[in-house]
Amino acid sequence: MKGRDGLLVFAKAPVKGLVKTRLKAGTPLCDREVLRLYESFLADVLAAAERTEADQIYLSYHPAGSGNVMEGFVGERGPAGVRLFPQEGRDFDERFTKAVESVLRECQSVIVIGSDLPHIQPRTINRGFGFLRREGGMVLGPSGEGGVYLVGVTRPLDFTGVFTAGVEMDNLTGLARKRGLRLLLLEELTDIDVAGDLATFICAIQAMEYAAECGDYQLPRNTIQTVREMGLEVRAQRGGERNRRIVKR
Repeated sequence: MKGRDGLLVFAKAPVKGLVKTRLKAGTPLCDREVLRLYESFLADVLAAAERTEADQIYLSYHPAGSGNVMEGFVGERGPAGVRLFPQEGRDFDERFTKAVESVLRECQSVIVIGSDLPHIQPRTINRGFGFLRREGGMVLGPSGEGGVYLVGVTRPLDFTGVFTAGVEMDNLTGLARKRGLRLLLLEELTDIDVAGDLATFICAIQAMEYAAECGDYQLPRNTIQTVREMGLEVRAQRGGERNRRIVKR
């Protein structure tokens, strides 16, 4: 019998020089520090996943030969019971398609998230699961600049040609319309890909901490701790209202 809801974390293995290569540009971070930040992102994503209504958490990793690295990381910093499997395919679209198909062989619905959104809230994911139970269809979480941070479906789909930088949202919406799938659009969240994204996160730390004090807010504790231990802060530069740079204290 199939489970109800599967939550799939689609991630690269935490290997120095492989992850968050664009984040290094425009920051004072070396490869080792970028890796440490990425590990914190992934730990926070898994912590949020544990607090959702998912019946099973899956982690599909890339490259396929990094299973030992991922197993060690999840064993040390992830929740119990996470099911790991390698991504398979020639490109991102094929790997994504096959990973979704794999989870849907065991679950009635799947929500896919990445590893670069440490501040994602369990209630956001749960809202998606609720829609999929009631309506079927597709759930999308927009990440700005035409991208997405979350995709949810109840049946296998061919995602070939969908994940083209800057137009993923349009492509996925077109796929939903073509297949006659009802669509739920979640709130926009910024994943952390480049220096500007990290600066935005750092500037929001105090607000996140106060929100956690005041109510039901899942704090990305690992990432906040890493940012502070590295002494990262954001300073304004001359030449524009949003001209910022990340520095070390």
